[in-house]
Order: sequence, then C-alpha cells, then structure tokens
Amino acid sequence: MIEALFFWALALYGAVSLTFQTVRRVQRRRQHPYPVTFILIVRNAEEQIEGLVRSLMARTALSSRERQVLVIDWASDDDTSAILHAMEKDFALLRSVRVADDTEFLLALRNECMCDTRVGCIYDLRQGNLAADVTDDLAAMFR
Repeated sequence: MIEALFFWALALYGAVSLTFQTVRRVQRRRQHPYPVTFILIVRNAEEQIEGLVRSLMARTALSSRERQVLVIDWASDDDTSAILHAMEKDFALLRSVRVADDTEFLLALRNECMCDTRVGCIYDLRQGNLAADVTDDLAAMFR
C-alpha cells in the first residue's frame, strides 16, 4: 500500500514537472521574437567549418526565433570559401563573404552591423579552436 502511494506520488511529481517545463519553454520562445544575425570570422577552416555550421543549424533548429549566420572568410588559402558556398545552397539562413584584407573586412563588418540591427554576436575563430564554445553559446541563446 505504501509502495503504491509512493509510486503515484512520484508519477504525479513527474507529470507536474513535465507540464511546468513545457509551459516555460513555450513562454520563452514567445519572449524572443526579434531576429538575430551571428557573424563568424574564419580563416583556413576547411576542416571544421562544415561541422561547425551543421552543428549550429541543428542545435538552433527548433527555435522559433528567426536567425541568420554570416561567415566572413578572411583570405583563406584552402577550400573554406568553396565549402561555404556549397553549404549556402543547403541552408537559406547561411551567408558567406570572402575578404582579402583589413579594409574589405572593416567594410563588410560595417555594412552588416550598420545596415542590419539584428547582429547579436561576432565570433573571431581565426585563432584557436573555439568552435565548440560557439555552438554552445548560440544554442543557449535559442533555448
């Protein structure tokens, strides 16, 4: 008898917790109606760019918040630009720009940030391996 009562108490707790978390998630999605653009700056990232973009798109796919990802390729010597252009066909949310020097970079960044007020984050991935941190950060923004 006590075991059955304990079982039903746990079942009721689980049902209430599930309902509460579902309602909270729906409320959070409605609180973030503003679109966001993320800018990733990369150089010679052919080995990680496809995985990074696919992971980013998958981890933010269930969000109702409109988003775009702009990847600025800073004069890569490898196939980073070709990979990005191929991926633009798969993901409508992805745009890429190739820049050759500081002047082109500043012009592209200024155009994006001044013309579009949706820029949420800018990640410079040219040095170090921060790809996992980026996907974790951006996924947290869309919870």
